[in-house]
Amino acid sequence: MLILDENCKIAFSIASLAFKDDNKWRLYDGAGTIHAAITDVDFLKRVDNNQVSFSKGDVLVCNVRVQQWQTADGAKTEYEVTQVLEHRPAARQIQLPGL
Repeated sequence: MLILDENCKIAFSIASLAFKDDNKWRLYDGAGTIHAAITDVDFLKRVDNNQVSFSKGDVLVCNVRVQQWQTADGAKTEYEVTQVLEHRPAARQIQLPGL
């Protein structure tokens, strides 16, 4: 039985990517790692066309649909990234001249 269905804005760092269709990405919200389906068609199209590249420490600011279900085994939570609002590349350290 569905007990919660809400949309919220969350920033994630990328734990691991899934480039195959229907695979979930592992994302870290600062407290824990979740598995999320990415359904933002425009974002996925940019990824497929190599218009977006990722590095360790990148952050995605996303609209996320969170659904929680009551099951026989307890609560189950599903995450769906419906829109990637912003892709913030990781801070890059630059080499100072003479070092």
